[in-house]
Amino acid sequence: MMKIKFHFESFKNYSDISFGIDLLEILSSEGLEIEKINRYEPIRYEFTKDAFLKMWVHMGHGIMFRGKNPIRFSGMVDWTTKAHPGSQFVCGITLWLTVPNNYDTDKLISLGDKLFEWSKSVYGYITNEIYAPMYPFPFDSKNGKIQYKKCKYPEYVRARSSGNVFSRIRDLMWVNYFGLPYIIETDFHLPDNRVVLSQGAKLQITDSPNDERLCEPDFLWAQKEAVGLGWFWHVPRVCEWRVPEFDRSEVVRDI
Repeated sequence: MMKIKFHFESFKNYSDISFGIDLLEILSSEGLEIEKINRYEPIRYEFTKDAFLKMWVHMGHGIMFRGKNPIRFSGMVDWTTKAHPGSQFVCGITLWLTVPNNYDTDKLISLGDKLFEWSKSVYGYITNEIYAPMYPFPFDSKNGKIQYKKCKYPEYVRARSSGNVFSRIRDLMWVNYFGLPYIIETDFHLPDNRVVLSQGAKLQITDSPNDERLCEPDFLWAQKEAVGLGWFWHVPRVCEWRVPEFDRSEVVRDI
């Protein structure tokens, strides 16, 4: 089985009910039927469209959901309208799907395209977490070390950690989405196999999310060199870091 993660970051205020309605339509069109919802863990309230939209509007700033027929999945949406101007809060959506290894990858990419457009994302990706985990799992309290999922290059995985666009792009994943703030930068270069989208571009670096090269540092390094190393997070720092300008007017409060 594959654990596929969709992750999209934005500075969009999703509080309008139309975003909730459109998200339900997207998930349903891809065969993902929500069963449980809540604002936080545990996700235990029975789903109805009315309950989902009421929670979307009245509880505010986010929602969590899950389902399992026919595909086991879970997800969360977060937003704000009151972030401090000095904060590094990002809005967005994260979705996890558990699917067979032979699952139609075109369906995964179709869902990713729809979520990228829906979220008004500045950056996002689709990855198979078995080969390219983004977070430590789990913490070993006995010796104080973090244990990581099995990978061909565990030392490389240890260098990848949580973060957002303010701390640069963490790495290249199976499918990568870049919004206009990146595309308009003169020194941000995507190769010829990129796909131009209405609000940015998409870069798929392997045919399959099961390709072990997605965990190989040398392969990924060559891909990042072509884009521009300064846009990516590295340990140690290898060049001047770059972060584009973001329009945060919808999510930052006046002070």
